[in-house]
Amino acid sequence: MRIVGRYALFDEIASGGMASIHLGRLLGGAGFTRTVAIKRMHEQFAREHEFVTMFMDEARVAARVRHPNVVTTLDVVENEGQLFVVMEYVHGSALSTLIRLARKSHEAIPLPIVAAIVAGALRGLHAAHEATDDLGRPLEIVHRDVSPQNILVGVDGVPRVIDFGVAKATGRLQTTHQGQLKGKVPYMSPEQVSGKPVSRRSDVYSAGAVLAETLVLRRLFEADNEAAIITMIREARYELPSHVDGAVPPIWDTIVARALAQDPNARYSDAREMAQAIEAVGPVATAAEVGEWVERVASDTLCTRKAKVAEVESSSQVRIPKEEPAAPPSTPPSQISSISVTATPSSGHRVGVVFGVVGVIALLGAAVVLFVVTRSPAPAAGAAPVSSDTSPEKSVASSAASSAPWLHPRRLRRSRAPRRPRRSSRRSRRSRRWRPPRTATRPT
Repeated sequence: MRIVGRYALFDEIASGGMASIHLGRLLGGAGFTRTVAIKRMHEQFAREHEFVTMFMDEARVAARVRHPNVVTTLDVVENEGQLFVVMEYVHGSALSTLIRLARKSHEAIPLPIVAAIVAGALRGLHAAHEATDDLGRPLEIVHRDVSPQNILVGVDGVPRVIDFGVAKATGRLQTTHQGQLKGKVPYMSPEQVSGKPVSRRSDVYSAGAVLAETLVLRRLFEADNEAAIITMIREARYELPSHVDGAVPPIWDTIVARALAQDPNARYSDAREMAQAIEAVGPVATAAEVGEWVERVASDTLCTRKAKVAEVESSSQVRIPKEEPAAPPSTPPSQISSISVTATPSSGHRVGVVFGVVGVIALLGAAVVLFVVTRSPAPAAGAAPVSSDTSPEKSVASSAASSAPWLHPRRLRRSRAPRRPRRSSRRSRRSRRWRPPRTATRPT
C-alpha cells in the first residue's frame, strides 16, 4: 500500500501501454472511505513531457463528460513527480474479456444483451461528442479509440466508455503529428488510417466494428500485420455478421453496413441515431439481465477481484495522520493558584475582556464608596469641617457628597432609620401656662 495524497494505492488490476489501473481507497474525514480506481502512468513515461501532457489532457477531457455510460473522473493527484487520475470503481469486466470468455465457452452472446451493451456505449459516446467547456462552447470530442477494451460492463448491467487518452478535443495541449496513428488499428475508420481529419462519425465507424465483433465473437478485420489491416479497411474487405454466423438475423447486417460506410456522410449522423437503430431491431435486455450475464460469464475473474476489493476495504482503517492538540500538564489543585496562564485571544475576545475588567473595577469602586460613606460618623451640629484631616475615607466621602448630593451622610442616615416625630415645644409650653378659672355668669 502507498499513500498518495488522501488516497491509498493498492494492487494493480489492469495494465495498458502507457498506464496501469490500481485499486484505491479514498481516506476522507470523519471515517469516510470509498473504493476508487487509480490510473498511474508508467515510470518510463512520467519523465516525457509529451506523455505527461497527454495524461493531463485525458483527465481534463473525461472530467467534462457527465453521463451514466461514461466512467466518471474524480480527481487528479501529483505525488513525487508522478501523476495519478482517480476514477470511479466499476465492479465488472471489459467487453473484450467477455467476448474472449464467451468464445472460449463456445457460447454466443444473446442478441438482447448485445443490443443493450452496444447501444449503451453509443449513448455514452454521444454524451462525449456533445460535451462543452465551462463557457458552454463545444469541445468537439472524438474518442478515436472505441474498442471492446474501452467498454466496461459492470455487474450493475451498465456499459461505460473509458479511456479518453487519445481523444481529440478543442483546447488539448498535446497535438497529433502528421502520419501518427492513435488508437487500435482494427477499429479505425478509413479517414483515420489515412491521416485525414476525424469527426464523431469516425467513432460511429469504430462502434460498427465493435458491434460486428460482439455479434460473431470475431474481429471484423484480422491480418498478420497492421499494414495488411489498413489495406482491408481502405478497401472495405470484411464479412457481414450473418455471413459469418447464420444465427444472426440479416437486419443486423444493415446496421453494421451503414455504420461501416466508406463515406462518413453515408453513416449514421451521430452515435445516438445508431443506438436508436439498434434498439429498434428487437428486445433489449434490462440492466439486471445484463448484470446477471456478466456475473455468470466472468465469475472467476469477478470473484478474484471481489476478494481483492474486500481486502482493500478491510485494510482501509488507515487514516491520514492529523496533528493532535497537546494535553495540558497535570497540576495538583494546591498549585493552581500559583500558575500564570498566558492566552492569546482574538481581537474581538480581547476587547470584550477589557470592557469586562473595566466594568468590574467600576462596580468595585462604587461598592467601596457606598461602604465608606455609610460607615463614616456624622459631624456634630455647628462644627466646622477640619481641613487638616486627610484620611482617604473622608476625602472619598466628601468628594462623593459634593458630586452626588443624594450621597450625603445625613441623608443616608435618615433614609436608613426613620426618626420618631417629636411633640412641638411651643405646645408643651402652652399646656404649662396658668390660666384663670372661668366664672359662670347667669343671666338676670
